Amino acid sequence: MKKVSLVTPLRNEGKLLARGLGELESFVRKFPLQWELILVIDPSRDETWQKAQELSSDKIRIERIRNKRHLGRGASIREGLAQATGDVVMIFPLDFTIPLADLLQFLQQ
Repeated sequence: MKKVSLVTPLRNEGKLLARGLGELESFVRKFPLQWELILVIDPSRDETWQKAQELSSDKIRIERIRNKRHLGRGASIREGLAQATGDVVMIFPLDFTIPLADLLQFLQQ
């Protein structure tokens, strides 16, 4: 079975994590694939790290990487890509600035 890795850089986004994971779970249930979500978290002023620790899913394996200092989006993405184990890897923000329809199109190709 193919595995899809989604790399998500985060900073000050604790409020969107639970809702974002819920929407993502609803989407991935439609596909007989293995799913991995790699959250790469820069130091935040909110509870992003704590909220990420509380996330769980029976459909998506969640990997959490905590940057010790602010590295920025690019470095966080590179770290997430280095940790990804999927056959297919995509950078995917949980605020859905990339719509789920784009993820579907990416998977179909």
